[in-house]
Amino acid sequence: MIKDKSRRTWSSFSFHPRRRAPGSWRLKPPSRLASRLLALVGFVALFHLVDLHLHFREALRAKYLPTRFTLLSAEDEALLSRPGWVHQDGPSQPTENIDREVLLANRQEWRRLGGGREGEAFVYDGSVIKIYNDGTSPFRNCFPGDATSLPWPAEIPATLLLGGFQGYQEGTDEDEDEASMFRSGFMPVRDYFLASVPASHGGPTSPKWHLVTPFLSSGTLETLASRIRREGEANSQSPSSPSPPPSYREVDRRYRPAFEGLLAALERMHEQRQLCHDDIKPENIFVASDPMQHGERPARWVLADLGNARHPDHAYHRSSALWTADTNQLRDCRANDVVRLVKSYAAFVRAACADRAAFDAAFAEGVGPLSRMYWAVVAKMMDRENGRFEKADGGGVFAARAAAHLSRFYSGSTETDSDYREYGDEEDAARLGTGVEEEGSGRWSQHERGKGSQGLLGQMLRSLTGFEEGALRVEVSRALRVGASERMGTVFGLSPLLGVPVSGCRVVKEEQ
Repeated sequence: MIKDKSRRTWSSFSFHPRRRAPGSWRLKPPSRLASRLLALVGFVALFHLVDLHLHFREALRAKYLPTRFTLLSAEDEALLSRPGWVHQDGPSQPTENIDREVLLANRQEWRRLGGGREGEAFVYDGSVIKIYNDGTSPFRNCFPGDATSLPWPAEIPATLLLGGFQGYQEGTDEDEDEASMFRSGFMPVRDYFLASVPASHGGPTSPKWHLVTPFLSSGTLETLASRIRREGEANSQSPSSPSPPPSYREVDRRYRPAFEGLLAALERMHEQRQLCHDDIKPENIFVASDPMQHGERPARWVLADLGNARHPDHAYHRSSALWTADTNQLRDCRANDVVRLVKSYAAFVRAACADRAAFDAAFAEGVGPLSRMYWAVVAKMMDRENGRFEKADGGGVFAARAAAHLSRFYSGSTETDSDYREYGDEEDAARLGTGVEEEGSGRWSQHERGKGSQGLLGQMLRSLTGFEEGALRVEVSRALRVGASERMGTVFGLSPLLGVPVSGCRVVKEEQ
């Protein structure tokens, strides 16, 4: 009898699976239970996305509420409502501001500095011209007065009140001119106006707001740190008279007075103007004078970019969705300004010095004037955040003043590393509430460590793998990072499609 070999499914050499009928490999439809589970998961995901959308739309709306400018004198009100800010185009129009006419007539010679969501910046003849773009960054405030509902950037009134109106005065090379121009610690205003923009600069469009401020050739803290480090490396390799590049202690001694000048500027901003900066970072701190370039003149820094200035009880500060989305910012914006400033200063010293590894080690262990000042300020601001302060201390109102006391107590201006407390003593420290501790008792573990790989297991792994220094470098960089990104609001709030939720321009009543 002959067997049917076509039904054979295996042999001694190989295994051949039985051929299936056409269509037998098709997926079977999911069971009723699986379908219900998938539908439930989809519904929950959709509900969560809708909730995120509504949450971040509300957070965006809170962020773009107008800034309230209070405690205005008659001179302040006259300054904010001064005429002459409308520029009439055309040769037949009367010329009221010759300097502005010259500036606008030479648009082709403007050199572009950069641009972003808020607009573009150009430089010409010692001035910086910022052109605002309300399409990507809507204006939050209105031009003051009952007869107008014209929106304008909050940066203009904030800069006028804090930096002052200087006009197109010539020259900033003399000591008296510089001291007069930057005595407030903020960038002054040379001019501001509403004018049309030609096609070569993004036009023709409706008139755009322009803000004119002095151009500081020394740049920001970022450029200053790069220059110090670069010149230090060059001097160390000089064949004639080599000198070692500056250590972090030397950089701190040289520039601590400039840092304390910014604390004084913040003190005036918080106490006299009832405003917070909300965007302090090295890119927004400009160098007015530097001993390395200007000889015997002391270092002087100024705060700029006040487009995010807000009053302390602004709704944005209570909106955790955006206020703390990028970094763990403090709810009290005045204490938060101080923390961001001390972080920016520490980051500057770290970037400028030649011994970055030594800085990181001292920072983590709380050794030396700068590290101890940093951790004392952070601890002081955290106490204010948690309501642990004396009534006479004033809470966040006097945050910058308290930080200035701590900076003077932990002074880095003395020549010896062991004797760096130039101001104050233990009793003075107790009065200020600095929480003075023994050398080396840093506050890293209390405020920064203990998160993820910073725990005991992470330290053991780093020690075993030999990456202790690299891991410490990453940790210090993360600890000194500042910012409050709007990225989550852009994504979940669908602002590219729906726009930023800004209410119609309304005049905010100023409180006397």
